[in-house]
Amino acid sequence: MRKRYDFERRESGEDLSLASNFPTEKSRNSVHSIPIYVGVLLSLYLLLLYVLVIYLNGILPAALSIHDETEKPSAFISSRAIHDLQLLTKMGPRITGGYENEVLAVDYITREINFIIQQAHQNQKIELDVQVVSGAYTLDLLHVDQINAYSNVQNIVVKVHGSNDSENSLLVNAHFDSVPTSPGGSDDGINVVAMLEVLRKLSKTAERPLHNVILLFNGAEETPLQASHGFISKHKWAKGCKVVLNLEACGAGGKMILFQTGPQTPWLMRYYATVPHPYGQAAGEEIFQTGWIPSDTDFRVFRDFGGLVGMDFAFYVNGYRYHTKYDDFENIPPGSYQHVGDNLLHLVKSLSRAPELTYEVPALGKVVFFDFLGLFMVYYTTSIATIINLAAVLTSIAVAAYGITKLGFTKTSSKYVATTFLALMGGWILATIVVFLTALLLDKSGRAMTWYANPWLIFGLYVVPSVPALALPLLFTDYKVSAFVFKLTKLLSTGIIHPWEHSPGHFQYSTKIDE
Repeated sequence: MRKRYDFERRESGEDLSLASNFPTEKSRNSVHSIPIYVGVLLSLYLLLLYVLVIYLNGILPAALSIHDETEKPSAFISSRAIHDLQLLTKMGPRITGGYENEVLAVDYITREINFIIQQAHQNQKIELDVQVVSGAYTLDLLHVDQINAYSNVQNIVVKVHGSNDSENSLLVNAHFDSVPTSPGGSDDGINVVAMLEVLRKLSKTAERPLHNVILLFNGAEETPLQASHGFISKHKWAKGCKVVLNLEACGAGGKMILFQTGPQTPWLMRYYATVPHPYGQAAGEEIFQTGWIPSDTDFRVFRDFGGLVGMDFAFYVNGYRYHTKYDDFENIPPGSYQHVGDNLLHLVKSLSRAPELTYEVPALGKVVFFDFLGLFMVYYTTSIATIINLAAVLTSIAVAAYGITKLGFTKTSSKYVATTFLALMGGWILATIVVFLTALLLDKSGRAMTWYANPWLIFGLYVVPSVPALALPLLFTDYKVSAFVFKLTKLLSTGIIHPWEHSPGHFQYSTKIDE
């Protein structure tokens, strides 16, 4: 009877399409079922989060002066470190082998250390040694083995002896040399003067650390990494070093970020998580260890040639000043000294008492870590990360499957799903091509890094051209599929569908009316 009824209606010329069986107004409302104000509120919410993150990321601790030392005798005093860096950078570029590096810088640092030793508490035992070392090593840089030979490079090494003549040591490293084009304010002068102030604080206390603390002021890092190899391979105090804190910079000012740790030592994060200003991101470690970045730090030498574990830190904000004349004393805010000083002093005190330095800690896997708005650290092993990621993937698949079942799979909806998926993937591929072509064009025109000082230019250079590329595949589909993208995305991401969207043919009739 139903077939005959449909036949009679068709013969009479009546429209039997799915669209004719539903009110037009209802279908229009179902296409635009989310009010505009929801999108506005969501945009404002995301903008607020972005502004909040930028604001919190820019907050630096207040720099302490000598006048604050009366109330806070054990605190890191930035004003002394600032004075030291001003004198150090006045020497100009400190090139390995040059007079400024081998004579002026060495004389200044050793003079300050000797003065600190003279003023030290009577319970402390502090030694100074100036190492002049020659050697050679092979290092894989950019996936090419390179031989690096050096002669008569200098290391200024200070040993704060631990209690009970401990044989185990915590190593802290920074380099006082610079590239020829820079006075080396952040790279690595600020870390050198931070170590001097930490030494002052350690020397004034009556209690000696449990383990030795060795402060290595190395004079040949930019050449590259020569002095650190000379120390770890030939110095008399190197054998007892167990953990290293390496201090670096690839920018000027801002906060010092923890970007490498390990290898396979999650226990180190327990100590870093207690610092006054936690700031770290494991993504930097993943990127750095791919070998894609044409750079390295002394941390690698200590790890590969000395078997040490530890943490690698760097200043990275305002990276466009790196290795230029603008990496000077004037471009470092006082809060940056306090940030590195507070964290370094806390780590030195805590790790110099760590029981893990006395015995071999088994490898426990890599660690995932990140800070939450600079307030606290979140960290867990990669085993836990695998479980979390797998749970997220399975949940996403389950939500997507639930959403698709709500569509009531038909031949038409299956076609829409496949077409939409291909259109979205095509958009991503085209957007990626556009990004690479833009980068190639900038590189060929000699303007590869012109956006570096003004990161907002990235929006115009890369984001704006990518948006049309993302949408381009949709132009080769009919409007039904284009409108379907919104609904499918909503279903796959939330699994939620409105009651009037339960019909298997809903997407066909609602979009067809809007054509």
